[in-house]
Amino acid sequence: MIIIPMRKIKLLIVLILCISSMTYATVKKNVNNEVAGSLLTLFTSEEFSSITELTVTGTIDARDIKTMRDSMPILEILDFSGANIIYYAGEDGTQDQFTVYGSNTIPEWAFNDCYNLISLSIPASVDTIGYCAVNNCFNLETFTIPDSSKLKVIADYAFEYCESLKSIFIPNTIKSIGSGAFSDCLNLVSVEIPSSVISIGVWAFTNCSALITVDGANQKFSSNNDILYDKQKLILIQCPISKTGIIDIPASVEIIGPAAFNKCFEITSVVLPLHLKTISNEAFYECTGITTITIPDSVTSIGVNAFAYCTNLTTLNFNAKNCLSIGNKNSPAFVGCTSDCTLNISKNVREIPPYAFSYFSGLKVINTLHSIPLKISNSNQFNNMDKNTCILNVPTYSKQYYVTSPGWMEFTNIKENIITDINQIDNEGLTLILQNGRLVFNKTVENLPVFVYDINGEVLFRGVANGNELETHVLGSGLYFVKVGGEKFKIIQK
Repeated sequence: MIIIPMRKIKLLIVLILCISSMTYATVKKNVNNEVAGSLLTLFTSEEFSSITELTVTGTIDARDIKTMRDSMPILEILDFSGANIIYYAGEDGTQDQFTVYGSNTIPEWAFNDCYNLISLSIPASVDTIGYCAVNNCFNLETFTIPDSSKLKVIADYAFEYCESLKSIFIPNTIKSIGSGAFSDCLNLVSVEIPSSVISIGVWAFTNCSALITVDGANQKFSSNNDILYDKQKLILIQCPISKTGIIDIPASVEIIGPAAFNKCFEITSVVLPLHLKTISNEAFYECTGITTITIPDSVTSIGVNAFAYCTNLTTLNFNAKNCLSIGNKNSPAFVGCTSDCTLNISKNVREIPPYAFSYFSGLKVINTLHSIPLKISNSNQFNNMDKNTCILNVPTYSKQYYVTSPGWMEFTNIKENIITDINQIDNEGLTLILQNGRLVFNKTVENLPVFVYDINGEVLFRGVANGNELETHVLGSGLYFVKVGGEKFKIIQK
């Protein structure tokens, strides 16, 4: 069986309809529908198949809208701005089941899949554009909402996949814009959100090109550099796919919303704020222009597919101190990241959650500053990646711990290449040993500051040396770095 992609099916349908329409002259028709539900009786079969422009006045309901959708296959321009839409309850509306349709409502699925429709004008009295009302009308260029509109609600997925829509007027009566309402509107130039809007659903402008401007008087939302935020700029809601170059996210942002940068192909870099807490599901999905990501130490959650298919990601700096979740087993955060990538794990990181870097096929080098391996569970943090070719660089003298640590021991190419903050130098005659918790010098010193560091560069002890020795009290077995005045030492306590 041959499976044809849905997009090709759409194009094939359009091609067939276009070829069919070429056999007819442009046909315009004006009708006044006096009785709601009777539009079907006002045309001949020849007219149904030939009308390209239709103007409807009078009284209509969901049955008449179904007639316009299903019985006029080459209709391109539809204007029913002079009509009155009334209540209807029954099985003959735009849905194939008994449904109650409100008055002044463009009903659910009203013009869904009307591939030939180019222009649509609605009445000023309409207060609701229903669920998927013009969904998948991918040739629709103009949707006219009158200046005097009473529109309050644009429901979920109302304009989804209206790929040719260039502009949309959102009147100052709108209260709610539903989930996915304008998703995949690839040619929408701009959207102005008025002060009246109090609710915007998730994915409302996902994969949408429109530059977003919010009225300054709006109490719920705001915009900055064409990007949509909540009023306090704590949540970055949506970045248009038309944005390019470097995006510097405001310092106030704590949450990057679901699919906020989804398919922003032209963005080359995103500067994440230092107080960021949450990177939501699919936040940077398929951002193929991004090469480097630095996760701040404040991040506690990274959603499923958050960086999936960022195919040019080459550097990931992971600094999240207490990140509790990164993707999940079925939807890893970094799946599809195929370019050769280096993961740098900061010494501030305290844990790596399950499945964090699973299916990260491009991961070729891991640099960790932890001399004692972070605990990972049965290696699922690095599940389904090549542990034979990936180089694991660990701090000097710590390989012995990694080769016996669950999960980490599965990496076959472990190297001690990480140099800590303190390096041994020529000590110009001064030597010392660590003996029973005391630093013993080979000669008398006076008022020299002393610092003792662990292998990660953390200060364990500080004091001032006078004479030939200094009590530290804190040092057990292990490798230490000691700075005495300007001299540096590397010593081992057995």
